[in-house]
Amino acid sequence: MGTSISAGALQTRKENLKPTISGVVHGVTDFSRLSDSDQANILPRLRVALQNDEFQRIQHDKYKEPSTRELISKLQNLSMGTQTQDKPSHTIAAMFNGDSLRTAGGGSVPVRWPSKALDYSQLSGSERLYQYLTSENGLFSKNPELGKSLYQKIKEGAQSEKSDDEICIALRAWYNKHAEAVTEALNRDDNLRVKSRTLLFQNFIHALPGSILQSTTDWKRKEGQILDVGCSGMEGTRSMVAGLLDAGVNLSKVYGIDIYRAAHLDQNCGEINKLKTPSGKSVQATPLLYEGDDHCTIPPQAQGSKIITAMSVLHHVTKPGQLDKLLRSIHQSLDKDGIFIVRELIADDMTTKIFNLIPELKFYRAFEQLPVPMDVNCYRSLDQWKDVIERNGFKLITVDHNPKHPFEPAMMVFSQKEKKPSK
Repeated sequence: MGTSISAGALQTRKENLKPTISGVVHGVTDFSRLSDSDQANILPRLRVALQNDEFQRIQHDKYKEPSTRELISKLQNLSMGTQTQDKPSHTIAAMFNGDSLRTAGGGSVPVRWPSKALDYSQLSGSERLYQYLTSENGLFSKNPELGKSLYQKIKEGAQSEKSDDEICIALRAWYNKHAEAVTEALNRDDNLRVKSRTLLFQNFIHALPGSILQSTTDWKRKEGQILDVGCSGMEGTRSMVAGLLDAGVNLSKVYGIDIYRAAHLDQNCGEINKLKTPSGKSVQATPLLYEGDDHCTIPPQAQGSKIITAMSVLHHVTKPGQLDKLLRSIHQSLDKDGIFIVRELIADDMTTKIFNLIPELKFYRAFEQLPVPMDVNCYRSLDQWKDVIERNGFKLITVDHNPKHPFEPAMMVFSQKEKKPSK
């Protein structure tokens, strides 16, 4: 990429490139002339500064030249790109190290308890994580001290500059040590959880504008089927279908599709089969497998579905072109008067993307030990989700989103555009 420099000269530049916004900005020109190998060596220092919100503001407010914006974008991609075995991008570490820039002298950031209603948008990344794990509405609301212990374990791994995989291995050991306490802290009555989700979807359908239900009452009464993309053993599907039925939507068949055959699949299908349609018929639940090896093609049984759902699933589609292919397949499987309901995490900046990623890494890599695809760049803003879904033949109808809580997913509803996209 450029002229290589000696190890001594590189070390001098690294020492002069202080972990501050000013240091990074003044080091950009030198960085652009480094060789690829030298860039790799200097990345850890850049990574620290690139995660600070102030750097985002500098990018937009001070440096307007296209060449500079292009370079800054490249630096961000290099420092926070998809992890590889050779070059882990220290995603978790970036959150904590980026926060350290907020204090004079590079010290640690004191964790705050907001005095008013929690607004995550006003908190740093590590503060958001602390709230997520320990607040009264957080993951460990029944045992905040356990949540603090987990937060401290994540923080220790991050500050030691371990990779995400190394941190997750340490978290797995922490979980095994505290398995009984974690299970007790997170235990929620299954029936209460089903009732809560059922009410969520019941209220959601009732709140939809009449125009979305193409023929309103007739659309609800017309017998149809639902397809849940990424059904995760159909546990969530069970309560979702119950809520739709309680809202008066006539669903005769329920299909669930996922990459993994999760535990309790047969039990959850059996529970769905006990549900009754508004006309008194039993609902039929059937798990499906994707057609082909790319997990993008919906099988023919689900064609003509009245409702298709993707609940916190689309951000796990990480391969280039894969999301477009899946969305086109969903579009072709949807009835012309059907609706596509999407529930997704919303991230407008890199700090929020990392904040959303860390709990998922903790859950899938450390606790569940499932190879669920994850990429920090696959968390999108509301406008980005709208754009990528609409370009594949859909039209956004309505959104339910709380921007003050980035780990609270947005609910979006789409209908088909008049003309289906070409294959």
